[in-house]
Parts: sequence; structure tokens; C-alpha cells
Amino acid sequence: MKAFISFTFLVLSFTSQLSGQSIERLPFEPLPDHKEGIIYAPTFSSDMKEAYFVKRGGQWGRTAEKSTIYYSKKEGGKWSVPVVASFSGEFSDNAPHLSPDEKTIYFTSNRGTTSTDIWKVEKDINGDWKAPTRLNDSINSPGREYSPRLTNNGDLYFASDREGGLGQGDIYIAKKTSNGFSSPENLGSLVNTPTGEWNLCISHNGKILIVEASGRSENKSGYGDLYISFKKGNRWSTPQNMEDLNTTGSDLYAEFVDNYRYMYYASSDSLASPNVNIYRVKIQSLLRKYRGSANYN
Repeated sequence: MKAFISFTFLVLSFTSQLSGQSIERLPFEPLPDHKEGIIYAPTFSSDMKEAYFVKRGGQWGRTAEKSTIYYSKKEGGKWSVPVVASFSGEFSDNAPHLSPDEKTIYFTSNRGTTSTDIWKVEKDINGDWKAPTRLNDSINSPGREYSPRLTNNGDLYFASDREGGLGQGDIYIAKKTSNGFSSPENLGSLVNTPTGEWNLCISHNGKILIVEASGRSENKSGYGDLYISFKKGNRWSTPQNMEDLNTTGSDLYAEFVDNYRYMYYASSDSLASPNVNIYRVKIQSLLRKYRGSANYN
């Protein structure tokens, strides 16, 4: 993991084992013709008219260049040419997440530090983004933090390679309190392993978790595969490899939209590919499939 198309409806498909049907991978609307380069980590407004995502130079898995958050807006049925978000561009910024109330964007950045921390930027009364602020040391660590995501009730999920974890990287939750967040809690050995759990997606109700995991025996890729887990009561199901979507390349940064009708995610498609694209797939049938085979033992 650490290494980290005009909507003419050009559809990229690949065969799935789901009811013998193929899964259609639709292009990322703000950049429908993107083929070469690296884009990933999309997040959208609830009306699907604003999008933020990351664009990076270099070659995936080979060079590590500065990553920048971009913004695009849909007006008159057309997406604008993406531009650098007002709060990004100077430092290496990653993994934007628009909060459920759409007043805050959480993201990770190396600004002001030699590590990667979680930052947030809030809207002012005019709807413009203020200056970003770093979350305090009760959330951030001397290690690296990844992929902050917020649920409707305000709980913060994120990944970290901090000391005391179960593997190279683990998933944590910091529960909402009256004055911020509680101390982060490791999700435990059912979700986290001695290998690595990284970029994540959590449903707004906190009941569906998708993580990018590396090093597991079920993986198709040496970089990272998407795994899904469901929460029943206080217990998560054993994460299942999303074999219908995973490739031999990196598959990461999932994002639910449109009341769980669709899911966006990023993929390099093969281990040899230097490029990463963002795709959109219908997700409801896949959710039914994996929920039906969920194991809570």
C-alpha cells in the first residue's frame, strides 16, 4: 500500500463470479478520459455536484511525488475542469473526506511535520474554506496516519502505523465526545492483522467497513486488496476479500455514494501499471452477496 472515460459511457468491464454477470466499471465523471497518471481518493457532496480527489505525479509504486487535492463542480449537467483545492497545493495532501454535514474536510498531510498527520479544514460563514488545522496529539502520533473518515454520529475512523498496533498498519476509531474525540481505539484482531490495513471506507451509519489490506494470503495483489466487513451489535464480521473487484494491482480508497447504490474506488489494474484510475460500480448486489456470507464467529 505504502507505495502507494465526455461521459460517452465508455464502459470498462471485467468478468465477475457474481451470478455469472460482468461488473461494469464506469469512468470518473470529472476526468472521464483519464488514462495516464495517478488519481485516487474521491469524496463527493451528497447531491453529487461537488467532488474532491487526489492527483499525483510520478509512477505508482515506483516514485513518490507530491500529492495534491483537486476540486470539480457539476453545473448544467457538466463537470468543471478540476482545479487545485483552495487549501491544497503547497504540501503533500491526501485522502480528503467531506464530512456528512459537508462543513468540514478531513485529510492527511505532511505540512509542518516530518510525518503524515490528520488535518481538517472548515467552511466559514460565506462557504469558503478556512486555513487547515491539525488534529491534536490525542489523535495524531509520531507515526503516519491515513484515510480519516467520519460517521453520521461523529466517530472518526482512520488507519495508522503507530507503535502498539497489531501489524504494519491498523484501523482505529476515535469516538465523538462533547469536546472532540476520545483516545483512538484499535479495532482489534478480527479486522487488523500482523500484515497491514490501510485506506478505509466506513458507511455513514458505521455498519459497513471496507479496508485496503496488504500481505494477506487471500490477496490477488502484492500491494493491496479491498476487504469488506459488516458490524452486528458491537462485533465486526471477518473481513472478506472483494474478489469481484480486486485486481493484481492496487485496489484502494473506496467511497459509497447515492445511498449505497454506487461505490467509487481506485485501481492500478495490474502490478506492472504505473497509472491509477478512479472507477464507479453498482454496489448493492455486491453488498447483498458479502453480507449473506458474513461470518461473525
